[in-house]
Amino acid sequence: MRRHALQLFARAVRASAPRPHPQRPLHQPVSWLSFLLLLVTGGGIIVYYDKEKKRHIEELKNNTNSVKPAQSVGTAAIGGPFSLLNHDGKAVTEKDFLGKWTLLYFGFTHCPDICPDELQKMAAAINKIKEKAKLEIVPVFISVDPERDTVEQVHDYVKEFHQDLIGLTGTSDEVRKVARAYRVYYMKTEEEGSDYLVDHSIVMYLMNPKMEFVKFFGKNYDEDTLAEGIIKEVRDRFCCTGVVLL
Repeated sequence: MRRHALQLFARAVRASAPRPHPQRPLHQPVSWLSFLLLLVTGGGIIVYYDKEKKRHIEELKNNTNSVKPAQSVGTAAIGGPFSLLNHDGKAVTEKDFLGKWTLLYFGFTHCPDICPDELQKMAAAINKIKEKAKLEIVPVFISVDPERDTVEQVHDYVKEFHQDLIGLTGTSDEVRKVARAYRVYYMKTEEEGSDYLVDHSIVMYLMNPKMEFVKFFGKNYDEDTLAEGIIKEVRDRFCCTGVVLL
């Protein structure tokens, strides 16, 4: 997001810089008024984009904090129907995950560091949960970069992290729909060609076997606290309902 703002700032620099007048020297210095206007314009752009990013993140937190537990009366504000393709090219909907505890993460395969770190953490936590609590958690990666993340690209990507990791992708409209359902913020940076980044929420969503939202886990969780947090949520729901949700 800040990188995008800086790009717009650079454009503002080029747009605001005074052009040489035919009757004036070519190397006339920029006036203090023009320089001040340039600083105000550029600073305003950066502040605006920082504010927008913080607003999206705060909105995500407010939505998730206001969600009632899945077993309570009412419908969770996070989650919903979706239709995507898995990494084998098969059509998949939310119904394919019914009866399973599912952990969702939204990202993109060209992500340089954050997505690989989060998926490695997810994979390690999944293994710890299986070892410590004998629980099967289905890990799912959903792309927010439909332009580049083809079925083949996602197939090769997910297998680098965990043999059970399911990769999902789709058209721009399909990705937009599932992202909206899960309150996921994402924005493509404006760069020429295919060399661009996608700014997005860094959150994992725990869904119960009814595909109802239970809890989200942010970047501040490591593999141990993530595993412990998921085990606690599963056990709490077993204790409250008396039904085994595995």
